Amino acid sequence: MNAAKNVIRDAATLIIVARNSKPNSHFDYRILLLKRADKSAFMPSMYVFPGGLIEKHADFSNDWMELFKQSFAKFGTDFTTLVNIQGPRPPVLKKSTTDIPSEVALRICAIRETFEESGVLLLKSFSDVHQGEISMDIIQNWKKRVHQDPNEFLVLCRSLRCVPDVWSLGEWSNWLTPVHLPRRYDTMFYTCFLDKEPPVLVDEKEMTHSEWVTPEDGASKFIARKIKIGMPQMYNILQFCRFPKWSEFQSFQDRRASLGCEQWLTILLQCADGMLVVFPQDDLYPSLYDRVSNDLSNSDTGQVSILQSQETVAEYRAKAKDLNRIVLRSGHPIEILINVTLSHGQSTMTHNEKRINWIQEGLIGLGVGVLYGTTSVAVGHPFDTIKTKMQAQRGFESEGMIRSFVKTVKTQGIRGLYRGCIPPLWGSGIYRSTQFAVFEALYTYFNGFGRREIPGTGGLQMRVLIAGVAASTSRAIIETPLELAKVRRQTGQSWHFRGLYKGFGVTWCRTMGLMCTYFVLLDSGRRHLPDLFRRPILGPFLASGIAATYPFQSCNLSLTFCRLAWWVVWPLENMKSQVQGNYGKDLPVVARMRLVIKERGGFFGLYRGIVPGSIRSFMSNGTSMIAMSWAQRKVSQWGLRG
Repeated sequence: MNAAKNVIRDAATLIIVARNSKPNSHFDYRILLLKRADKSAFMPSMYVFPGGLIEKHADFSNDWMELFKQSFAKFGTDFTTLVNIQGPRPPVLKKSTTDIPSEVALRICAIRETFEESGVLLLKSFSDVHQGEISMDIIQNWKKRVHQDPNEFLVLCRSLRCVPDVWSLGEWSNWLTPVHLPRRYDTMFYTCFLDKEPPVLVDEKEMTHSEWVTPEDGASKFIARKIKIGMPQMYNILQFCRFPKWSEFQSFQDRRASLGCEQWLTILLQCADGMLVVFPQDDLYPSLYDRVSNDLSNSDTGQVSILQSQETVAEYRAKAKDLNRIVLRSGHPIEILINVTLSHGQSTMTHNEKRINWIQEGLIGLGVGVLYGTTSVAVGHPFDTIKTKMQAQRGFESEGMIRSFVKTVKTQGIRGLYRGCIPPLWGSGIYRSTQFAVFEALYTYFNGFGRREIPGTGGLQMRVLIAGVAASTSRAIIETPLELAKVRRQTGQSWHFRGLYKGFGVTWCRTMGLMCTYFVLLDSGRRHLPDLFRRPILGPFLASGIAATYPFQSCNLSLTFCRLAWWVVWPLENMKSQVQGNYGKDLPVVARMRLVIKERGGFFGLYRGIVPGSIRSFMSNGTSMIAMSWAQRKVSQWGLRG
């Protein structure tokens, strides 16, 4: 006789996101995790969010309507916002057979189970009674009663004259237990945002320990194998890493919850040297899903074994462009490989690439920086030549960008646009790669106190400025002689090794203002516009092109002024070209600027060449960042980050 099919049971879980009154990191909130008992039949010793099985006779009971009708009358809010979701609806939210919609019953379940497991009560009171006013002894007594009989939760609400605060719960995700497990659940994940962390009272039977963690701490401990966290929970925590601020997270979820969610099934693949945990939208997922579906159709129990393969983790990684997977290998830290953008807004971490040892990150930055530099010269040098001629070559003082271009091509041909490209072609890769190497190394090195935010900057961390100053200085040291050789060739002059550091001071000032702003804007864009900056081609193009050229939207006025620095430092770029091109009298920079204002069009004379210069910056940096981002992804795909 065939064994009975494995029954998939409906469940709900709750992600409590509570403000932290004394944050010790740049996250100002923490998330509640509960540790399951070592002898639990499902997910033993794992840290999970509170939640559990739906109890149809309790959570779908029509008796709830008596209380909810009182709530509708008192608060003027019914179930409309909970059930009228325009986005996709997972199977667990099937049509209810009672007066309680599935969207409401699953929320009741999540609130009830959270109370059973943690003692946290999420209620909407008719008489302004709050959980803090209820003694722990009373809570403990009700916990036992509800645990023994789920119908007692309705009795509790009647006794306290309140209803479960189903309106405070927002849909986040829906997960189906992997097919190889004997117990399977179709679980809705909800979020709830609280102004402070409530007291937690675990039963020390089903749940043995509670812990409040920031998303960053939870992810770090998981990767280092210091704690065991369920895969759905871990994936959600990775998504939360995008939001360092409680208010930003809540605002995002308020908008996102109406988009709905889709059911996700995690698939495990045992490779020759490790385990792949694969999620939807990974390039590998469709073929694995077909294999699982085929195995299930031939199974009498509804349970199948973990998929097997003789290929290695690295071989599967090399085949894929879109990654949405976690790698488990004995003796290695857990590896997160996610570069996809999800359709309902819940993309993962702000920074795509996992950071490792600071020295190794510096070497990686050095390598990919070479690609950045050579791409930048190839795309941007013609615009730079026109800019330099307009600023520092006799005979071009009164010519505009178009006439300078035509004049150059007529007299020198297309090759004239690339005069002086050899020094930056060879050297740009060096100074740009050094700049990125120094930045990445120090950004990673100062991972402790450097994560502190600078007040009034919209979340800017100290390490961005520290690494930016050091990177700018290293670049100026290497760049100055190369720029001198380039400018001399662009303006038809020769150069000599003697005096190669002519113009170092103005070059350093210009580079410091420009590159510190570049790194600040790039960091800000990734934090404030994460979805846009994760797009495979548009994201890197905007990330570098806009950051180096134009200001983009910010919630902070001081940061907006900082983003105008490219135009602010342009007079220094102009002076650098004149000093290194031996244009005009040999004057100090300030005196030279005064002379330009007096003789070459007033203050706006300092901004001569800004149009081709801005085009060069946007185009060359944008296309170069595409190349650099591609290289960064390949570094991870080839396993060079460990």
